[in-house]
Amino acid sequence: MAVARENGIDHVVAASTGNAAASLACLAASQRMNATIFVPQNAPTAKLAQVKAFGATVVTVDGDYDTAYHRASEFAARTGAYCRNTGANPFTREGKKTVAFEIAEQLGWQSPDWIFVPTGDGNILSSVAKGFIELRALGLVKRLPRLACVQARSSNAISLGLQAARLNEGLFQPVPIVSPKTCADSIAVREPKDFVSAIKALIDFDGVCVELDEGEIVHSTRQLAKHYGVFLEPSAGATYNGLTRLLAEDVVRSGERVVLLGTGSGLKDPSVFSTEES
Repeated sequence: MAVARENGIDHVVAASTGNAAASLACLAASQRMNATIFVPQNAPTAKLAQVKAFGATVVTVDGDYDTAYHRASEFAARTGAYCRNTGANPFTREGKKTVAFEIAEQLGWQSPDWIFVPTGDGNILSSVAKGFIELRALGLVKRLPRLACVQARSSNAISLGLQAARLNEGLFQPVPIVSPKTCADSIAVREPKDFVSAIKALIDFDGVCVELDEGEIVHSTRQLAKHYGVFLEPSAGATYNGLTRLLAEDVVRSGERVVLLGTGSGLKDPSVFSTEES
């Protein structure tokens, strides 16, 4: 938004399943700027209500997030609106990297041992990596954390990409196209838009990927709420099951300091709480 304003542009556009849309719509309203948001047809109602409340124009596409992404890009090219799309706009990484600054500051300028990232396009992975690389270059932290990429099993393109890169001695392969079928809408992506940078971050940070099925995602989200008082949407709550999995496999060890990134409130998508867990 700041870059758009600096360049005299008063109309911004993005594709989103809801969280980025709400942020963009909120900031656009506060800056008296126009926002157009392209959303997939299965975007959660609660997220869309927030976007509409801020006065943004919502365009629902007949398709998924990837379809919305292409429509937003076309709209920007046709109208001159500033495109905020993840992966296409490098400034999204500059904004999201500040989560690394917050983590380091709140931990007394100590890097955690692990950061678990719910992953769709891969932009948060590359952003966290950039933030910690800058912190180390400035001498504010001494070491880098390891990264854990948490994905739905049906939306595991980055996990597949990391496996392929390691099998091919670090050489990047074409982006695998997957078919997401998951309740975790914020990480449901057919073709990750920040694929190369996300894979590079995982390699540079000795990262791992965890793939979860739908039952694990729902259970994880419920356990966080029930036992820890942390109410997250499924996409974000999945990180907890990712942690328990890696603890059981002795990849994460007892006594290590771990940060789970929670990218969306449970009120954004309460569908998994509408029925009792069996």
